[in-house]
Amino acid sequence: MESYEAMELAKQDVWNLDVEEETLKYFLDERYDTTFLEERNHRNSSTTDRESAILFGLPSSLIEGVFIGRKIEDDLECIHYIKSRLPDCYICNLEGKVIVGNKE
Repeated sequence: MESYEAMELAKQDVWNLDVEEETLKYFLDERYDTTFLEERNHRNSSTTDRESAILFGLPSSLIEGVFIGRKIEDDLECIHYIKSRLPDCYICNLEGKVIVGNKE
């Protein structure tokens, strides 16, 4: 994420307060868009320091790795599916232990 293009894409994060609310409304589920728009102004480390939601997505070449949760950690079929979609990425668990390397 060091290139200018990658940094510009990363600015299009729904948590970024510079992204206009009117733009976000097209991307948020109408059941809780009002709640989200209010709550994003009261961010904290548990809401934004570990996650991003980039509008329009990112090219897979900018994704280095994937964190998976406890339920998926033991689901080999799901892990193989993720790896098939992102073959150049590593997959690690919530402790940061690499389960599948980036070239496996």
